Amino acid sequence: MSNIRFVSINCRSFISPQKSRIITRDLRDMKVDIAFLQDTNICNVEKAKFYENVLGGKCIWSFGSRRSTGVGIVLFNHLSFVIRKINFDFEGRLVVVDVDINNTQYRLICIYAPVNCADRNDFLLTIPQYLACKRYVIWGGDFNFVMNPLLDKVGGNIEKGTIGKCNMNDILKDFNLNDAYRQLYPNIVKVTWRGNGIACRFDRFYVSKTLFNKIVSSDVLPCAPSDHDYVLLELNVSDGIKIGEGYWKFNSSILNDRAYVSLFTDFWIKSVIGKVITIEWWEGMKISIKNLTKDYCKKKARLKRKIAFDLEKRFRILADAEARSPGLYIGQINALKKQLYNHKAEVSQGAYIRSRALQLDNEQVASRIFQNRENRKGENKIIQNLEDKDGNLANDMPSILDICKNFYSELFSEEAIEESLFDEFLNDLPTLDDYSQDVCEGKVRPHELILALNGMQNDKSPGPDGICKEFYDKFNYLLGDVLVSIYNLSFDEGMLPFSQRQCTM
Repeated sequence: MSNIRFVSINCRSFISPQKSRIITRDLRDMKVDIAFLQDTNICNVEKAKFYENVLGGKCIWSFGSRRSTGVGIVLFNHLSFVIRKINFDFEGRLVVVDVDINNTQYRLICIYAPVNCADRNDFLLTIPQYLACKRYVIWGGDFNFVMNPLLDKVGGNIEKGTIGKCNMNDILKDFNLNDAYRQLYPNIVKVTWRGNGIACRFDRFYVSKTLFNKIVSSDVLPCAPSDHDYVLLELNVSDGIKIGEGYWKFNSSILNDRAYVSLFTDFWIKSVIGKVITIEWWEGMKISIKNLTKDYCKKKARLKRKIAFDLEKRFRILADAEARSPGLYIGQINALKKQLYNHKAEVSQGAYIRSRALQLDNEQVASRIFQNRENRKGENKIIQNLEDKDGNLANDMPSILDICKNFYSELFSEEAIEESLFDEFLNDLPTLDDYSQDVCEGKVRPHELILALNGMQNDKSPGPDGICKEFYDKFNYLLGDVLVSIYNLSFDEGMLPFSQRQCTM
């Protein structure tokens, strides 16, 4: 069995470059499959396409204005899904998506209810038309009112903030829906928004009662750039397609990390001293470099996650304390949220560096970061269907794999060659003069290695080992002589190292 993770967040303007970077990274770190976004301020097709690239998923928007409203549902590319139908309003408050996931039919409804009480009641009266369906309903967003002020509100007048509750109760009863968080935690005080000494649980997920036994977890986590928190919902669903390990590529941003440079320098010196340089030794060294780098990056990432986890843990403790003693801890909560925001901003700055978008304005930078990431990983990570040579369409994984295997087996099979055509193709080919032959032939010299590196593009790996051009630039003072020896050994043996005779398709 596998799980689908949903998140809902009121962004308080997703078009802010810093906010979009932090929220996008948070969604990735939380391993979100589907996101419900409110108050995006995305107001036209151009911005919609731009932020679809930023998020790296299929986005369905209901446009708001530059200053208010706007909602969207994001289905991330790693999820296997088929969209069947889309509905949205023209005020940026509602978007509805019928989607099939793992052969199960869902209706996703994201809303941003009006702050004005009368408008909110009118808005809720339009919702039942979207709930009348045979699909599993997952309805989330910012409802802007609470259902139970004793459990969903801290501070302020307990009588206020419930306008919409009566209509909501009728809707939930008529369509067999229930609050996912309250299904798991019926008596816990919890809030998702804070402001002016008041805190409320405005942000919620409602699901069909037939999904209750599928709820794995529901939680609330801090969102540093918003006054709302993330609301998480995880559902257990049928088996999906398992994705294998991807192609590893050296993260060139760590070449600016002094600790890594020092670590690699010590490792290299110890590995080279007293060793006989052979092609086989170099092949093993590349594997060791990969493992050293992966281990270092994992430890560094774990440390960053631990810092974020500790900050979020302290946030939860303070939030629970604030729920018991309104107003006592609000200053500490705001300070902690600012600290968390700064940490997230620092982490997102790493994406800036990795994207090499150093001289672009904020919006262009955000686009380049995530477009590059999307291009590297592939816009579609899973082949949903594939046509064989006879025109038959396969949509199950075993059949798709068979089609791929048969295609490449035939493509690379030996075929008979008409030798009589050799002369026709090879006659009159241009030839090099003696001087040019001497220049091209022979062993590699150190300056030729530097020229070759200078002629390569950054962020490119010259082989399937994943080690990038910048790595060789950075450590040329250590690796240069060894690489020259390796290439000259290959020249003497008439064969390149094994990894340089491979390719990734």
